[in-house]
Order: sequence, then structure tokens, then C-alpha cells
Amino acid sequence: MPVECLLSGCAVIILFFSLSRARLVITADEIFTVTATSLLVLGFAFFGSLGLATTLSRGFHVTVSESVTVRMATTICGCAFATTIWAIWASATIGKIQKRLRHVVFGVQLLLLSLWTVVIPPAIVENGERAASHQPVVLLTMLFLVVAISGAALMRRWITQVDSPLTNLLQSLVPVAILPIAVFVATSHPVFPTFFGDEFHTGEHLLPWQQLHDFGKLPFVNFIPVHPLMDFFVSGANALLFDGTLANYENSRAILFAVAAALTFLCVERFAGIGLALCLAMAANLWDRLLLVPALLVLLCGSRLIAQSQRWLVVWFCVCPVAVCYNPAVGVALTLGSLPVALVQVRQIFGEDRKFLLRLALWWGLAAIALVVIPSTRAMCLGFAHFLIDNGRTALVAHGIQWQANAAQTSSVRGVLGSPLVWETLRFSWVIVLLITAWIFVSRASDWRNAPRQTLAISLMACLFLFFLSGWTINRIDADRPSRTGEVSYLACLYILPLVLFSADPRRYFSSLLLLFGIGFFQGGMADFINSGSKPHAPITAGTLLEKPSAVLTVPPQCISIDGPSLNLPNLGHIYAPKKILDSLTGLKNALSDMLYPGETYLDLTGRQANYFYLGMPVAVSYGSPWLAANTVLQDDLLAEIRVRPPPVVWLAPTFFYDGDHAALRTYKIYRFFAEHYVPLSRDGCTFLVAPDRVARSGSMQQNDINLLRGAFANGSLARLPSAWGSSWTSIRSRFTPIHKLSATEAPVLNGASISLNSNDDSVSGAKSDFIKFDFWSNLSPTAKMDIDIMWMSESGPGVGRLRVANGTNLVPLGVFPEWLLSRNILEIKIQPHWPAADLKYVIHNPELLRLKD
Repeated sequence: MPVECLLSGCAVIILFFSLSRARLVITADEIFTVTATSLLVLGFAFFGSLGLATTLSRGFHVTVSESVTVRMATTICGCAFATTIWAIWASATIGKIQKRLRHVVFGVQLLLLSLWTVVIPPAIVENGERAASHQPVVLLTMLFLVVAISGAALMRRWITQVDSPLTNLLQSLVPVAILPIAVFVATSHPVFPTFFGDEFHTGEHLLPWQQLHDFGKLPFVNFIPVHPLMDFFVSGANALLFDGTLANYENSRAILFAVAAALTFLCVERFAGIGLALCLAMAANLWDRLLLVPALLVLLCGSRLIAQSQRWLVVWFCVCPVAVCYNPAVGVALTLGSLPVALVQVRQIFGEDRKFLLRLALWWGLAAIALVVIPSTRAMCLGFAHFLIDNGRTALVAHGIQWQANAAQTSSVRGVLGSPLVWETLRFSWVIVLLITAWIFVSRASDWRNAPRQTLAISLMACLFLFFLSGWTINRIDADRPSRTGEVSYLACLYILPLVLFSADPRRYFSSLLLLFGIGFFQGGMADFINSGSKPHAPITAGTLLEKPSAVLTVPPQCISIDGPSLNLPNLGHIYAPKKILDSLTGLKNALSDMLYPGETYLDLTGRQANYFYLGMPVAVSYGSPWLAANTVLQDDLLAEIRVRPPPVVWLAPTFFYDGDHAALRTYKIYRFFAEHYVPLSRDGCTFLVAPDRVARSGSMQQNDINLLRGAFANGSLARLPSAWGSSWTSIRSRFTPIHKLSATEAPVLNGASISLNSNDDSVSGAKSDFIKFDFWSNLSPTAKMDIDIMWMSESGPGVGRLRVANGTNLVPLGVFPEWLLSRNILEIKIQPHWPAADLKYVIHNPELLRLKD
């Protein structure tokens, strides 16, 4: 930024020189106001030039290079600055200067309306040539209406202020005209039409509308959209504004971020003014799961709304369902965080107008009756409630283990973030914000009668929101990515904390400077990370802004042009991808065509649920990916659906998930059911489980089945998962049925020798006893790492499973190893340390074979 700082400094010097000329009577405050307004004109002119270049490039298909954009920006900014200097020199009094500056401010705001064209997809360049594009008519029509309405508001303000006395130049700023800056910064089209991101998260967005529109699957009745409002917005915008294919998936996501940026800007502007709204606009995008939080938070905490208890309560009853439907976990936290304020408002209304509460209860009662009377809405509401309750029981302990094991293994390429202390401080800074907001609330609440209601409300809501969200936040901690903790910290530090400080601290300009510094730090720290299949953040610099108008989507030479309809895959649209990716999709399509009858579908256990959309097929169960059913209650529900409508084919591999997170571990009960009742089969590079009546088999093929399943899940080491489950044994023991008590030597074992686990029965069935529990004790330090192998011999030959053992109870899911699960005659079980320490001494107590209850 040195060049930008130098130019800004030169502009300030020139302005000071112009304002200090002789015979101009002006105060220091007036100099500051005129200088700030002139710099604002320069900023608006810069963004206006970007808007004009974007309009030429995307609206009129004119080839605009970055150098052309730079020249346009230089020319327009130069003209705006020259006009500003002329207004100062040509005016004899400060009143004349301010009046002329007001016209300049209105003029540059008019240019900002052209920034709306950033939501139009940029041109696609293939083999050096621009590909023919079809402009989305509905989108262009909506843009025209938005620009017309914004322009009308701007002109109306301009006309009404022409002859009115000037009291404050801020009155010349029209929020809906400045709003496109936030949209321009937040909207991007990062990649050409292709197979975007990963097939798990892409499927989350694309499936809801397709399953409803093409197959009539009602939300939360026949299909579960995990983030209902967000997923339906993306897939619905794709269908309504574009052609509904994969080719325009990223374009519909751009619409989501543009709408969220617009809502956030308008709500923050109403809460704290245009200055802070523009600062927050520079923070650009939040993670898509958190997009609505700033807008809804400041909407509920606005001073004008919170002073009107009745209106606030009505808005609260409308906002909370929207938040819960957008992202249930975040929405529930926001609802609980705002509940104390709602109770205070109810208490106040109860003392002023009790009849209003009766009327409100009547209206909501009528709305509830309407939902109950209509069968489809009743089923969806009950399904949504069931979804919230069942998913609230999910806990992902495995992620916490991975984080603990790798806390210091951050990559050195991140510079200062390579330090574990700095890295974890960045990711967990939301805790600091929680404590700061709590302190602000407590300090103001001590004199609550005189404290601003807005400050009390937003500090309390922010503190409680982060507190209630903490369970969801720390539920997913990855070792080398910001994950949920980092994204919530981004929200807390760059949005929530500035808003709380603005309402509580009169030194707002100093806070704004700190905010801009924090924006730069967080954007630099999180710009290169992928979360949920996409990059939520990007650094905002003058260079990146100048590149956006001239941006084109260049197709790499290794990609081929794919016309989906010609391949009988119309949902793909016209995309570009490497041939091997297309071959894998067509291979899956051909394999399924051979195994399925017309009208049938398959069940996906790979996590690549977007393939339902690509192939134009309905989901087999209510979840597009059973991986989302992470607790036993949800798995039991899916198993009930599977038993009623057994899918003829289950797709196992290649999987999207990594070792330790695949279906055999994540959704073990579903995996066990299919492994025991279906037949493994390999076709066209894919591994399937097929209903026995669909496969002709001759003789015993158990070893081949085991090899296919082993290859599909590639189970290596179970790592620290057994010790984590073992530490929770007292709370989960009711989920298991004891099968066999095993015996082992009571004496400590030396020199890394193995321990035999003996059963009173002649043999053990892997299907009937798929877990083993034992207490392990050794002379190693708690920080020492020790792997052990559990080995066995069966009719299928030898088998082995590895885990990182810890002192205490260990619960090992042996059933994830197909050579154990499919064996019916296991004769010998041993525990053998893997690369034992020289002085190792260990003992095994209370070994027992268990079965996870059906």
C-alpha cells in the first residue's frame, strides 16, 4: 500500500494548501470536514471507476485489461480531485465550498451504482478465445430495477437538498447508493464453470431444490437440508436466475454473498452510520454459515427499534425463525442470546399494554394452526423439530483428538502464524471477545438506569451468542486449518467486537483504526485456507480491486469442454474439467446403469452426494450423505428407512473422506448393516455393495469380499480414537451388549512381548462381537506415544488392527476391519506392542468382547 498512502498524503497536503489561502475564513473543524469529504470523494471516484470498467467488461462484453482499468481509475479520480480543488478555490466562503462539494459528492455517488454489475458472471476464455455466453435475463432485469430504485433515491435526496441550508455533509450520503461498494468487495467469481470444491459441500447446496422440484421430496420429510435457508437460497437462485445447472453453481453462491453484504451494510449503517458500515465492508465475506449474524444482531439492537418494545418483539419473532432456518446451530445460539432482551421487553409491555401480548399470542396461534392444518407444512415443521433435537446429540470427539495431537504442527509457510501460540490465539480469539463483551455489559449494567439500552442489549446478546455457540464452535477443530473456531473468531473480532465498542466507546475513530488493522491481520492470516470446499476470505488491496473488473475465467489447457446435455447429463450444463474427472463420473453412471433398473437409485456412502445432482437421481434416504448422521439416533432412523426401502446398490469408494473419517467409523451401524447383508463388487473403478439377489456368485468369495472392503476404507491406524471412546465408557456402556469375557495374564509383560486374550468359547464371531474393551496400564509417561497391534486368526487368515493406546480404558471398534467383521470363526486374539520401548512394562486388565446394540 505505499503508493496509495503516498497519493493520499499528497492529496491531503494539496487540500491543506488550498484551504489555507488568504481571505478564506475557516475553522479547524471546518478544515477537517472539507478534507475528509474531499478524500471521501476520491474514494468514491476510485470505486466508481471500477464500476464503470466492470459494466463495460461484463455488461457490454468489452475487453477491459487491468491497465485500462488503472487508466480509467486515474482519469476519474483526477477529474474528481480537480473538481474538488476547483470548488475550494472558486468559493469565497466556507458555505460556498460546502455547497459545491455537496454536488460533487452526489455526482460520484451516481457512479457507484455501476458497481452492481459485479454480480454478472465474467467472460470465459478457452484456448485464448472468449467463449459465447448467454446473459441471465432475469438477473439483468433485477439489476436494472435495483439500480433504478437506488438512482431514484439518490436523485430525490439531491433535489430536496439543492435549496436547503447545509448543516452536515453526511446528509448528502445516500446508503443505497454507497451500498454497491460492499457488494463489489464481497462478490467474486473465483473459477471457471467446473466441478466446484468438493462433492460433499457442493451437494449440500445443489440437492435441496433439485430433490424438491424434480422428485417432490419435501424438506425434513423426504430430504434433510442441513442448512435449510442457505442451501435453498443457493440452489433456488441457481434455478431462478440462471439455468439451474452445475455450470452456474458458483454464480448462485456469488448472489448469496452479494445479498448478505447488502443486508449487513444496510443494517450496520442504520445501527452505527455509514463510516463503520464501510469499514466492515472492507472485512469482506464471513464464512457462508455465519453470513447473516451481523445483520440480524444489529437489527435487534438498534436504538430506535429497541426503544419500541412492541415492534421489537414482533421483529424478534420474525428474525429468530429466519436465523434458525439459515443455520440451525447459529440460529439457536442467536435466539438464546437474545432471549433475555425479549423477556425484558415482554415485562415492559406487560406493564404498559397487556392486550398487545394477547393480540400477538393470537396471531402466532393462528399462524401455528395454519401450519398444523396443512399436512405438508405440518410434516415439515415436525421433521424440522425432530432434526434439531436429534442433531443436538452429535459430538465429534475424534476431531478434538486430532487437534491435540497436532497442535504444534502448523505449516511454516504461514510466517508468524507458524507459531502455535499465535495460531491458536487467532483461532480462539472469540473467547477474548466473549470476555470483553461480558465485561462491557457488567460495567454498564451496574448503572443500568442511565446506561444506553443499545449498549446493554448488544453487549449482552454478543456475549451470550458466543457462549451458546461455543458447543458448535469447538465441536470441529482441525489441526492445520482455522475450522469453525477460526471462522467464529473472524466474526467476533471483525464484526461483533467493533459493533459493541462503537456502542460503548465514544473514541470511535481510534476504534476504527484498530478495526482496519485487525481486518488486515485476519484477512492475511486466513486468505489461503479452504473451508467447506471454498475459500471464504481473500485479502482486499488496491491491486485486487483493480483486477476484478478485468477478470476473466481462463480455462486451463488440461481441461476439456463438457456439454452435459449431449452426454445425457443435463444437470452439468456446459462446464470444463480434466478428462479423468469426467471419466470417473461417466464410469459411475455406466456402472449404475448396469446394476439398477429404470426408476431405481443408489445409496451413497462415499460422501460425494453431489453425484445425485449430476446424475439426476433421487436420494435413497432422507440424508443425501449418511455421513451427516453422526450419532446413533440418526443412524437408527436411517436404518429404519433402509429396512423399509432397501437400496439395491450402495456406493462405497472412492470416498471423499480421509482415513479416520469414513463411513466405517463415522456411521458404523450403517456400514455394519450393509457389510453383513450386501455383496461387495467392483465396477469401472468404483466399489459397491450390491443386494445379493442382483449378483450371481459361485462358491465362497469371502477373501475377495474382504479385500474389496479393505481397499474401499483403507483402514490404517485407529490412532487415539479407542482411548477417547474408552474415557467415555461410563456414559456409553449402556449402548453395548457384553458377549465374551476374555482372560489375560495378570502379570506385567516385559520386553514388548505379546499378550494372548483367551475366550471360554471355542471360537468368536466377528459380527456378533465387533468391539473389544480392555484396561491398559504401562510404565510409559502420559506424553509417550505407543502403538499396539490387535492380531487374530480366523478362517479367512490372519488379521490385524492398529491403535495408539493410552493408560486407562480403551474401546476398540474391531468391526471397522472387514477381516474381523466378516469372520465367523476367530480362534486366536493377541495384543502386541508395535516398536516397543526397550524398558516397556505393560499389563492388560478386564478384556471383554462387546456388540454395539442394533
